[in-house]
Amino acid sequence: MRILKTILINLIILGSLIAGSEYFVSVIFFRDDISRKNSKLDALKEKAYAELADEFKQFKSIKSCPKQKILSKNTDGSSVRYENQNWSCAGISVKDNRRVTTDQPSVFERKVHVFGGSTVFGRGSTDYFTIPSILQREFNKKNYKTKVINHGFSTLVASQQLQRLLKIPIKKDDIVIFYDGANDVVQREIYQKPNGTIIGYNQNNKLGFFFSNLRNFLAQNSKIYASLAKIKRNLRGEITPKEISKCKIDNFNRIEFQKKWATYYDTLINAKNYTVSSGGVFYHFLQPTLNFHLLKKSDYKYLKAIGETNDSSLCFLELVTDHYKNLNYSYKERSHKFNGLSLSEIFIKSALKNPGYYFLNFVHITPHGNKLVADFIFNKINK
Repeated sequence: MRILKTILINLIILGSLIAGSEYFVSVIFFRDDISRKNSKLDALKEKAYAELADEFKQFKSIKSCPKQKILSKNTDGSSVRYENQNWSCAGISVKDNRRVTTDQPSVFERKVHVFGGSTVFGRGSTDYFTIPSILQREFNKKNYKTKVINHGFSTLVASQQLQRLLKIPIKKDDIVIFYDGANDVVQREIYQKPNGTIIGYNQNNKLGFFFSNLRNFLAQNSKIYASLAKIKRNLRGEITPKEISKCKIDNFNRIEFQKKWATYYDTLINAKNYTVSSGGVFYHFLQPTLNFHLLKKSDYKYLKAIGETNDSSLCFLELVTDHYKNLNYSYKERSHKFNGLSLSEIFIKSALKNPGYYFLNFVHITPHGNKLVADFIFNKINK
């Protein structure tokens, strides 16, 4: 009993010391920084949500939403779902385990099924500004009796999208759209698991993700941790592309790359064949990612505002950029087999704003980005 009492007293003393240190550091080093920093970050984030004030408010409030538990059975794409199949928070609504698509008609003659990962689901946007919802309004403008359905779900790779598609009856004149690429790059190139899934990888590396989440938590909530990180940055100097060139791909082997991606292309061909055999039409769009090599000084400030300017995230961004460049070359050689089209340069060709401001991170895009993508897809499938 005495030992437990001693341990309890020591824990109370330790907790008091940590709390006191946190208060001391916040008062001495962060007294004037917090409000000024938050206002600067919000100003930069608002560049991505220009003229969409309500969307920006929703974007900022997402962190307060309860985390939804994801269930999966052997990582099969058709079984991946939320434990709570109906929920709503910060403009994000899920009904019957599908993201809500707004403006759907009550009477329709065909369906457009949109498959993908979190970018199709619409991370960073309310229900109204997801790619499927924008597509729905385009069909409505033309008075087409068409219902668009959002089948997007976070982390899904192409093989899981196919598993979902095979569970859905496709009717004559229905349209199936696969919009993907980034998750497969992460799975095949970053994780080096061509035949696996991101969900499976995460399940097998829970300890590593625990420490990663712990570091992120401390970075956001501990002034001591933030101070130590600041000292480290000052000693190292500002992060620039030149300083992280070690993140480039070494010894690229074209033959090995083609082998690694063979199953991806087979998946897209199988998805097309299944759709066509049922009388539908299949389209594939290779989604855009943030091009690391086009970043400017202003982009770094913006990326810092959205939490992407530490060593690991910039290194990750450069690796994804280079892998995506290789994928894009390979994709264009094979896209005719599955009615595919690369959107890798869609934001670069837009002269409306800095291409970087269409992105929230390396792949997730803003409502403005979703609008550009949806308009492009609609013009393609409406021919």
